[in-house]
Amino acid sequence: MMTLGAFLFSLFSPLSMTAGNVSLNSITYADASGVFRSSGGSRSSNVFRSSGATSPAYKPYVLNAPSVTFVNGKPKVTLSWGASVSGVTYSVTRNRSQVTGWPTIAQGLTAQGYIDTAVSAGTYSYQIMATNSLGTGFSSIQTVTVPSNSSSSTPTPIPTPVPVPTPTPAPAPTPVPTPVPTPAPTPIPTPVNTGTAINGVTNRLVWGAYVGSGQTASGFESLVGHKMDVQAVFTGWGSNGGFPSGFGTKERGETLFVYWEQFGTTPDAIISGSQDAYIKQFAASAKAYGGPVILAPFHEMNGDWTPWCGVVGNNTPEKVVQAWQHIHNLFAGVNNVKWAWVANADSVPNTSANAISRYWPGASYVDYVGLDGFNGPSFSSSRSFDSLFADAIAEVQGFGKPIVITSTAAAQNAGKPAWITNTLTVAIKKYPSVIGWIWFNENKEANWLVNSDAASLAAFKAAIPS
Repeated sequence: MMTLGAFLFSLFSPLSMTAGNVSLNSITYADASGVFRSSGGSRSSNVFRSSGATSPAYKPYVLNAPSVTFVNGKPKVTLSWGASVSGVTYSVTRNRSQVTGWPTIAQGLTAQGYIDTAVSAGTYSYQIMATNSLGTGFSSIQTVTVPSNSSSSTPTPIPTPVPVPTPTPAPAPTPVPTPVPTPAPTPIPTPVNTGTAINGVTNRLVWGAYVGSGQTASGFESLVGHKMDVQAVFTGWGSNGGFPSGFGTKERGETLFVYWEQFGTTPDAIISGSQDAYIKQFAASAKAYGGPVILAPFHEMNGDWTPWCGVVGNNTPEKVVQAWQHIHNLFAGVNNVKWAWVANADSVPNTSANAISRYWPGASYVDYVGLDGFNGPSFSSSRSFDSLFADAIAEVQGFGKPIVITSTAAAQNAGKPAWITNTLTVAIKKYPSVIGWIWFNENKEANWLVNSDAASLAAFKAAIPS
């Protein structure tokens, strides 16, 4: 899952936007060539602007035609525009054909490009927003169609089986004296739900949900007929990322799981100490909150859809590790906060440089290991729980920490109810080191909602641990 944060940032964008027939009085807009310009005229177009803002006279910028490529059968759209300017940041807005609204899918960018991996077959329109202290400007709209599949995608080659030679019969062994048997060592049992209990639960799987942008926790609990152990929420960085204490999670007696997304900063900036004042303020707010918190910074750091990924830009996995350790150290004395190190179950790109293990910060910096994985957005390549998570679980269980499936869901399809039942009641229980799961309840790249249909809701309600 690569765009959780980008989606959620669109919900809390500080810009007030209007669309339609707009009067462009000394604001920056984009002409048909995609160039940002400052003009005092008026025109009729589908261009968004900041209400009441006076924009700077930017140098010309062009939003180039988007390109579509496929990696391992998954599409991505690559955007690029003019050279970056000091003091100017960029946001990317997107509209899908037949869908209302232009959500912001990335913001705080300083480079002149972005890769959108949260796409499936369909037509998408993009517009770039440039912002500095004086105002906001916009590019023209560029549209691209993502096909349902690509003949250019290279399938994973199937290796040719190597013939196994017929073994030569071994000669009869020479009799040897029967040795005195050595007592077999006592086997070490596989730990079950080891580590720190979440919300005091030790006798069953812990469960929770990110309940979605249009739902309250109480409403979700009423929908599914059960009280959660964990409520998951997302928050950003800096001015866009205060500690999320207003969800009533503590008052309901639940653990607050916070995906802390490092949009608008870099591992280098964090390591340098330039972000320390904000981090310390966030830590103080978490301590004042007082309820149990599990904090997950840099989540899905091995996925190239996150700007903090170790193979994006100037980042490296080693820098991500140093930044994690730096943040953790500034939380000294904040004893109600535990730490979840959350990787995507599939590394993208799947290279040795981007291996999950390269991001491990050390046992003293982590309380829980998290893995994210989704069955979708297309059911054309439906994946079971084992297919999604088995390899990643095998890789991370050696870290010796309890494992949580920190974000999972299935796209809407006739097979979704059966997938929910098998995943949450059968498959997950085959992995003793996994102590719980969190459902991503949002209608986004696909309809991940537990109530996408009546059968899926019934399957989910029946699968909740009790």
